[in-house]
Amino acid sequence: MIITAVGSRSTPLAICEEMTLIGQWAKQNSHILRSGHAPGADYAFEKGAEQNCIVYLPWNRFNNADPIVGGH
Repeated sequence: MIITAVGSRSTPLAICEEMTLIGQWAKQNSHILRSGHAPGADYAFEKGAEQNCIVYLPWNRFNNADPIVGGH
């Protein structure tokens, strides 16, 4: 399964922690997560999914950083 992770850049920390757990669940169950690498919700999902995350950047070095992992 492929899960597209989207959310607000101003997502509250408690919700981001839940999103990281969802990313971990996706990784543990061999699902792929997609992210746009924006601060907030996207970062939280990436952090949990680790190598099971495909990151789509709108341009090179978006947000002045490489994706947390991979860099697809």
